[in-house]
Amino acid sequence: MKIVVPVRQVAQLHDEFEILDSSRVDPDYMEFELNEWDSFSLAAATGLASENADTEIIAVAVGGDDCDAVLREAVALGASRAVHIDVSGEPEPDVLQVGRLIAEFAYRHDADLVLCGVQSADAGAGATPSAVAGCLQWPRLTAVVEVESGGAGLSVRRELVGGTIEHLALDLPAVLAIQSGSYEVPYPTIKAKMAAKRTPIETLTPQDLLDDPSDFEWIRGSASLALAAKVSNTQAQALEGTPNDVALAIKKIIEEEHA
Repeated sequence: MKIVVPVRQVAQLHDEFEILDSSRVDPDYMEFELNEWDSFSLAAATGLASENADTEIIAVAVGGDDCDAVLREAVALGASRAVHIDVSGEPEPDVLQVGRLIAEFAYRHDADLVLCGVQSADAGAGATPSAVAGCLQWPRLTAVVEVESGGAGLSVRRELVGGTIEHLALDLPAVLAIQSGSYEVPYPTIKAKMAAKRTPIETLTPQDLLDDPSDFEWIRGSASLALAAKVSNTQAQALEGTPNDVALAIKKIIEEEHA
């Protein structure tokens, strides 16, 4: 079995931060780490690999020249190979572009399964699994909490509203969005970290994956216009009196706000 696991480096903001040019956060106020949900998808992949000796796990990161650390961490957590799809010469890709590149890589490398984190800790959109599945025209399941080999396909458990667990049989190929569930991410050993440092990182570009490189810009679905810090208003006013008094006070506040 060949499993592709997209991984992403996400930023943790300090309590205080600055925005540069209304478009990006000053890097001095950020610390970077592997997206938490991607570590769960890596744990799911290594669990499947323990059941199938010939399984290959390929960690794939789409981004600029800062992807090495997150890819080496993925190798330390069990990935067999690390691939960087370098878009440093392009505008920041949106989710459709990222999904298309991952899908093209999976298709061209005969992948059987794509295991995505259910969302990223920074954007929180949860859209990459759907974008990948849509480009590949593969079945997709979200909110997966457990996956095991099952006959010619997979045995999958996913969490529904209210904590109900749905058990499904799934044929391959497929795309799964993994959330924490039963997965515990092991702390990589010193030996695994040292081996990850020596692992070569393969580098590709959109031009290597797309028959028509102009498709990369054409498939963009959105573009960031501006970035701003959230304005928080913690003012609170206690309203006292009878219910009628409180209602009149609320009415007055609304009228003043919209005056």
